[in-house]
Amino acid sequence: ENFAGVRRATTSREKSNTGPQSIVAETAAAAGSTVATKEVEEGRASLVGQGPETAHFEVGSEDDVDEQCQDLSCDNAPGVCETEVEGKCVGRTVTETDCFDFLDNDCDETVDCLDSDCNGRTGDTRGCWNGNLVLSGDTSQERDDILNLNGAFYGCSIADNDTLNLTDPVTGLKVIQNKDYCFTEPNNFWYCSFNNKWDFAKGKKLDHASTVPIEIDPNPEQATGCCIQNECWTGTGCKEDQKNNPNAQPVNGFRCIDGDWIDANLKFDPAGTIGGFCPEQSQCLVDPSGNFDDNNQPDKNPQCIANDQYTDDDYCEDGGWVSRTKFIALKLLELTQGNDYVVFCDNSGAALNELEYVVNGELAENLISEANNFCVLSIGSKVISGTSLNEPINEGSSEILETLGIEDCNLGLINDGQYHACDGSNKVWYNEELQSLVYSNQPFTLGQNNFQQNFLDFIKNPFDTIINVIQNSIEEPFDTSYVDGINKFQKLYLEKTGSKTISGSLEGTQFKNLLIEYGNFNTDICTFIDEYDEKNKDGASGIECSGQGNTYTILAQGSDFTNIDPANIWSDLTSKLRIK
Repeated sequence: ENFAGVRRATTSREKSNTGPQSIVAETAAAAGSTVATKEVEEGRASLVGQGPETAHFEVGSEDDVDEQCQDLSCDNAPGVCETEVEGKCVGRTVTETDCFDFLDNDCDETVDCLDSDCNGRTGDTRGCWNGNLVLSGDTSQERDDILNLNGAFYGCSIADNDTLNLTDPVTGLKVIQNKDYCFTEPNNFWYCSFNNKWDFAKGKKLDHASTVPIEIDPNPEQATGCCIQNECWTGTGCKEDQKNNPNAQPVNGFRCIDGDWIDANLKFDPAGTIGGFCPEQSQCLVDPSGNFDDNNQPDKNPQCIANDQYTDDDYCEDGGWVSRTKFIALKLLELTQGNDYVVFCDNSGAALNELEYVVNGELAENLISEANNFCVLSIGSKVISGTSLNEPINEGSSEILETLGIEDCNLGLINDGQYHACDGSNKVWYNEELQSLVYSNQPFTLGQNNFQQNFLDFIKNPFDTIINVIQNSIEEPFDTSYVDGINKFQKLYLEKTGSKTISGSLEGTQFKNLLIEYGNFNTDICTFIDEYDEKNKDGASGIECSGQGNTYTILAQGSDFTNIDPANIWSDLTSKLRIK
């Protein structure tokens, strides 16, 4: 047998592209072999209906006869025979059943991934796609939306049904496992991006889809992107979670909180001096330098506390600071019922006239150190007072109980937001939820709370009217901060005597706003106010008055460091007046 003849036949086929039958016949004739000629005839018979074959012979052969299994039909496929010969070759299959054994299993001149039968097929950790071998952790050369992960093909949000419906001819199962945007493979190396391709995750689990609001970027480079949990998409990248940093500034009015863009309103601490942000709009800022882990725990060191929580007298209401004194005032106003009355709220020294009496040898003023501002209602011959406490009424020292003349408040410990009598005397009523009390030296009764309606009737509507008058008829001495209305009830004075009324409030700790309206007064109040302003005003303070008929409206603004300090003239304009 002449091996050189085989080589010449191979070269001849490569040039002339003649079929394998001609090559086999030519080689057999050159060898002068009767056996070979017989095998050629048998080979021709077995090749009826077969496609063209490449002259690719088993290693070590010296003719075109398949020495491994003595047949001709797979002479072009090394290691493959028409019928398996143990230890020599595998048997021919109808399709390329094994795409990763380097054998042409179906003897169609294409090996492994080059065979169209192998498209989408996987084995071990390898895969085939469109004639190319795809190793685990790689995308297809032709399509970057197809990724091989440990011998399984994953699509990145593929919408092409022809691709999605491709099945494995052996198992009958679909080849592609289609994944949605932001799917990140377990090693955090690849993720399905909104560019409809597998992109590098760079070690991050980018499994959170986030969309940038149009308020931040009306024409983003990419509207939606993939970020790690709790981060937010900006249009070009991801913004870190700003939840635990009250000083982290918003982006066009939005902050990234737990992976969502949230409207960000600047908040201030109870004193109104330090600004910052809270994770939730309904929270109130306590201290930006506090501990995030203490949030919503007023007795610790929080940055922010939740709606309906409080610290000292400062009460968080829908994201803004009011005071527990507010609810005391509204509760007392329930008792007026159209009668003449005076309600005023202030610190204990200003609100209570009889603090100098002694209880068990100790001044009562010292015994109520745990109380905040007081509100007092004077109606007829009855005086009813109220305050909020900084510790539960039955806990700690018992001085407050002694001051009130009761032994305990066990009957009042019902945490339902309502006021309950402490004992059978009905002189002291306690609200456990607000930790506040209302008391008198005479028995009285409190009904169900109606805070919202009382606020509208006695506070919001009347003072909105006052603010509107000021806006339309008074040039502010300094600024328009007075329009924020009444929040803290630091100083409140409401009086009704016959047809005459006085409604006044003073708000602010550093810069202060005083608003007062006198109704049905015959005295020209503005004359006195204008004279006082002319003598005392400076560049940062002043007092203005507007008179419309018998109604007079006053606005005073200033601070501890200005010539006119609204706090210093407050009592002269309210409680010291005697209506005739």
